[in-house]
Amino acid sequence: MPDQELINVEIDSNQCPCQLPKQPRKPLPEGVSPDRATIIRRFGQIWVNGTELHYCFWDHTKHNCPKEWTAKNTESLKIVERAFREWKELGIGLEFIKVDDPYDAEIRIGFMEGDGNWSGVGTNILKARSNERTMNFAIDFTQLNWLPFDTALHEIGHTLGFYHGHQIPKSKIIWNDEEVYRYYSAKGWSDSDIKTNILDKESENVLDLFPWDTNSVMHYRFKSTLISGPEPYNSTGISHTPYLSPLDKEIVRKLYPPLSSQNYIPLKAYRSYSAILQSGEQLAFTIKPDHSREFTFQTFGKVDTVLVLFEKDGDSHRYLSGDDDAGYNRNAMITHKLFKDREYVLRLKMYYAMDRGETAVMMF
Repeated sequence: MPDQELINVEIDSNQCPCQLPKQPRKPLPEGVSPDRATIIRRFGQIWVNGTELHYCFWDHTKHNCPKEWTAKNTESLKIVERAFREWKELGIGLEFIKVDDPYDAEIRIGFMEGDGNWSGVGTNILKARSNERTMNFAIDFTQLNWLPFDTALHEIGHTLGFYHGHQIPKSKIIWNDEEVYRYYSAKGWSDSDIKTNILDKESENVLDLFPWDTNSVMHYRFKSTLISGPEPYNSTGISHTPYLSPLDKEIVRKLYPPLSSQNYIPLKAYRSYSAILQSGEQLAFTIKPDHSREFTFQTFGKVDTVLVLFEKDGDSHRYLSGDDDAGYNRNAMITHKLFKDREYVLRLKMYYAMDRGETAVMMF
């Protein structure tokens, strides 16, 4: 456990707090009801459980990228890799795989000084072009304290779908707006950065299961002068023990519970599988065709879902195709050629159900 003096040290906002970019709003067709749109947008940023996320460090000596994106030392890379392991060792259903080619990676990490610490949130990173960063670190990784590792945990938390803890709807902080603007403006933040990362609530994007947790690795530390209430934070400020809090660990396990062979349902051609699912719940199917041809996979019912098809390749799952019907009056459908005796995995996640969550899946 880190020294208490290091825990309580005032943190330079230019070095540690995350300057999260404004996240894109999922476009939906006209006529989608507000409650349906909110649920779709909240769950749409959470990965389908079982997804393998590949990460790569930009390196100008190997990749076509600016020199400034390259880490200044190997210690930086080791700390970020250790942070990925820290999340994974909680037993979550996601996998993190390091790759050498950024074009094979969903998570592309740069180390550009002066550009802030930031990451896209959840599946929003898929909207970035393959020659762009989805995560950046501007922190000095040579510091001999907890801060670099904490920062890496925080940014990976965003990639997992976490927003800032002080901006979730259940946060009770009453801001001293004038002092917040003065304090962060003096550190070079724009008014837009301050609103996006501190003052604005993420009411449309954050799932209800996220509590206000001042100990969360996703929560900034704040001086008391920035807070008007509630007690005691307007007197003590907010400072917490580094690393993942108990609630961080509990929530990520709820979002991405551990997977075992018992979680997979065999799916056969022309046989439907019906289920009742709540928003955010999902099913996983195994497929082993007895001959090679194009197969179609489709959901049925008045539901918003996402379907994703993978091919098993040793211990990993290689993405083949996906379809997201959220907000549209149709059902998710994938058509793809499968090969005899190879093994495949189909994953279904429920966004929003209009008829008690009743749905069915068929392969034909």
